[in-house]
Amino acid sequence: MRQPINITFPRKKPDPIIETEIRKRAVKLDAHCPGIISCHVVADIPHRQDQRGNNFRVRIDIKVRRDEIAVARDGPQKDIRLVLRQAFDVARRRLQEHASQRRDVKRRIATVRRPVSRGRTAA
Repeated sequence: MRQPINITFPRKKPDPIIETEIRKRAVKLDAHCPGIISCHVVADIPHRQDQRGNNFRVRIDIKVRRDEIAVARDGPQKDIRLVLRQAFDVARRRLQEHASQRRDVKRRIATVRRPVSRGRTAA
């Protein structure tokens, strides 16, 4: 990553355990796709509801060359690591799709621009 990862906890006190988990997963993402420019992770509790329990929301915004990838996942607060894993797994798959699409475009350009032979043909 060209810029350091940015982690935000809007309605929650920053938790060092969650922050460490996010950083580990972001490093793994960067290993899978080294073209990441920046990564912003928001770990939030959107609404406090005592009847159904508090939900936890993770949003990941990743900037890569000429594109931006956004992933959001919700889940129960007691399964914070599960929600983090799901969100980062989806982000990894989307980064892989983005990389494969870029490779396909490069292949098509390479096949279109084949050199034309201008030699004499035997008659």
